This record gives sequence, structure tokens and C-alpha cells, in this order.
Amino acid sequence: MASNPSIEALLIKQLDQPLTMSEQAIVNQWLEASPANSALYESFQDRELLEKKLSAFNQFDEVASWEKLVASGRWTPEQESKTVYSIMRKRWHYAAAIFILCIGAGIFYLYLQSDSAATANKPELVTTPTEILPGKNQAILTVGDSTILLSDNKSGIVAEDNAIEYNDGERIAQAGRMITLSTPRGGQYQAVLPDGTKVWLNAASSIIFPSGFNKERAVKVSGEVYFEVAQNHRAPFMVTAGNTQVQVLGTSFNINAYEEERAVRTTLVDGSVRVLPLSENQRNVVLKPLQQAVSAMSGEITGVFSPDIASILAWKRGFFSFDNADFETVMRQLERWYDIKVQYRGAVPTVKLMGELDRAIPLTDVLRYLSRLNIKFEKEGRTLTILP
Repeated sequence: MASNPSIEALLIKQLDQPLTMSEQAIVNQWLEASPANSALYESFQDRELLEKKLSAFNQFDEVASWEKLVASGRWTPEQESKTVYSIMRKRWHYAAAIFILCIGAGIFYLYLQSDSAATANKPELVTTPTEILPGKNQAILTVGDSTILLSDNKSGIVAEDNAIEYNDGERIAQAGRMITLSTPRGGQYQAVLPDGTKVWLNAASSIIFPSGFNKERAVKVSGEVYFEVAQNHRAPFMVTAGNTQVQVLGTSFNINAYEEERAVRTTLVDGSVRVLPLSENQRNVVLKPLQQAVSAMSGEITGVFSPDIASILAWKRGFFSFDNADFETVMRQLERWYDIKVQYRGAVPTVKLMGELDRAIPLTDVLRYLSRLNIKFEKEGRTLTILP
């Protein structure tokens, strides 16, 4: 006897064609089982919203996303996953805006892109007076006693021995002995250091570096920074984040050292780095490409892992990426990017999230989709309260 089709397959099918009586009975039974199921079903009926996401689908890597979902172990019926995938690819580009509920696992798979992200020329966002916009290119440059608010029409700076310029050549200031580039909440920026090393700063991050390097290239960071280090075997590159130090010759890596995350995560993309505590008599590790070292705030290395590199670097290409992320972790990312405060009136929701969110969408769009996960909240100004 053939097995019943999955709820996921039926929800997608009903967008395109009527269900049989037996299929509708399965859907009705599922709807009656939980208010959250009803809320999810309603989101599938908003065709106008789904159609608006049509162009975004062309940038969606369906194969990789389904493989990630299957690999997670929370989507086991292989034949059904292939059926859902073929239905998505065959007709309904609408699926690019859909939350897919993995039955019984408490996991939601999410893929959402803004309309603007799908086009080469991004239209201006239309917002309400109380809308909270996503982050943008903004940073503060500190040179000696001077503090300069950098232009949000530029994306980065170039620091040379004698001067600091925007990356289009416009001069900003004379180079001082020590330079600090910092991004606020809701900001991101790029920089080319005096040795040619390229850095990308995520929101609420900073890097301190000298106007010129000598035998040792030493910088200090906080928050999250991605490095493409210029090779110079005679002058090792040293990054200090809290009580953790990373020694580099020439490589690409990401370092996440937000204090509220309670750990420093060094992720190697290519090349070789040594991660070590600043305190003596503690072990250090040399990472291989695609490995991540996790250090406690004390500097002690607590583990080495092989994470999803694409997920870790998603912020650099303009996305949030959640890989079975807990709710509080997701909220901390939203706090930094949208410059909001998140507080909880009751227990923290236990929902887990997988998938991607375009960082170009306003907060209202994010909250709309969270509400479809049966998450209740109140927003007052820049404070978001999660309700029980």
C-alpha cells in the first residue's frame, strides 16, 4: 500500500492544483492538530506575497538547501523530499518565500529574500514612519584625537603610510600612529590595511591597527571580522580578540568575538593559522582549511570543529544563515543588525531555525514571518518584547 503524501508536499501542491478528497482530509486533520499549523497554512494562501518573491527564487540553490535539510536528519523520507523538490522546481517559484515545517522535530526551514535583492538595480525601500530599516555601510574612524563619521555612500577605506582614503580614492585624513575602524549596531564596512590585508567588519565590530607595519603585523579586533591576509613570510600577521590570539602567514579566515556570544570562534577558509590563548601553559591548535577553533572568553581552546563554512560567511555576502540555530542566537544577530533590543516576558521559545534571510529586508518583514511560527511579540520603538 502506498504511503500517504507528506504535509509539505500537499501544502505546495494545493498552490497549483486541487487536492483529492483523501489529501484534503490529511490537511484538515493537520490543521486541527495545532494553532501553529493553521498559522503556517494561512501563510501559504498569501499568493500576492509569494508572487512578489518570484524573482528571488532564481538565486536560490535548491539542491544545496534540500541536501542540508536531509543531512540534518530531520527530514528522513528520501522519496518524499525528492517529490517536494521536484514540485518546487517544476512550477511554483512561490516556494522561495515559504516556511517548510519539519513535522515532529520543532525545526522550521526558512528561505526569504527581498524583492530588491533579486535585481541588479535595487529599488528604494518603501517604509512606514515606524519602520526599522536593515543595517547599511556605516562606520566611525578614529585617528589620534580625531573622530570621523564615514560616509554611508562608500563601502570601505584604504589605509596607507601617510593617508587614509575611501576605496574610490577620496582622501579622508592623515594617517596617525594608531587607527581604529568601528561599526555601530546596524553598520558594516571594509578596509584595506597598510600591508594590503583586506578586512570586512560586521555590525558592532572594530579593528585597531597601526598606520604602518614593521617586523610584526599586529591588530586587535572585537565583534566579527573576516580577513584576507596579504602574504609576508618575514612578518607574521597577529590578531588578538579578547584573550585569544591568532597567528597567520597568509590566509583567509573569519573571527567571531562578540562578548555576548561568550566564545571566540576562529574559522579558517584557506591557508593556515595557529590559535592560542594569551595566557601561558595552555594548548594551542593549528587549523586546517574549513576547520573552526572555539575558545572560551578566558582564551582556553574548548574544541575544534568542521562547521558549515557557507553559513558562517553568509553575513559577508548579505545574508543571515541559520543552521539549526536556537531562538536567542537568532535574536542576538537581529539585535546587532537592526540596532534593536530584544527582551523576553516569559520563557524563550524553543523553536530552531534553518535557512537564510536576506539582510536587506526591513525588520517588519522578519517579524511577519516570525509571527507565522506562532511567535508572539510586541514592538515599541526599537524594543522588541517576546511574549509567552
